Amino acid sequence: DETIDLGKQICNALQHAHDNGVIHRDIKLSNLMVTKQGILKLTDFGIAKDLDGTLLTGANCAIGTAAYMSPEQCAGNIVGYNTDLFSVGAVLYEMLTGHKPFDAAETNTVMQRVMSDKPKPFHAYSVKVPLSLEKIILKALDKKKINYPTPIQMQGLPVV
Repeated sequence: DETIDLGKQICNALQHAHDNGVIHRDIKLSNLMVTKQGILKLTDFGIAKDLDGTLLTGANCAIGTAAYMSPEQCAGNIVGYNTDLFSVGAVLYEMLTGHKPFDAAETNTVMQRVMSDKPKPFHAYSVKVPLSLEKIILKALDKKKINYPTPIQMQGLPVV
């Protein structure tokens, strides 16, 4: 129940950012703070990207935290809103299983796994999760649903 509540709060925070044309690009557990009242705060917009074309930090490279990066980030391609949703899936997966969905000792191996592997099913960790929640998280981690920005949004965007 706590993971579902925090997941909703993460999505609400991202909806606000996305409504304002900002892609966070570094959703991870250490960038989520929870107040004593249980209110989640999304922090560290240090590598965020403004869809109006302003690259807030970084250029022409894969930026983010490898274990939470989307496949398009790992490849250094154009990112869209689903970039953040992929990362939310990785965060929720870790919250429920205690494991990152794509983990390895070396960063390059992690990135390769993000781009090619499927995460282990929840039952592999002896975790009982409602099937509907597991489906939502695995859909967020689905590499086939990547949603790149529309051509209008892409005008003037640097390739990152």
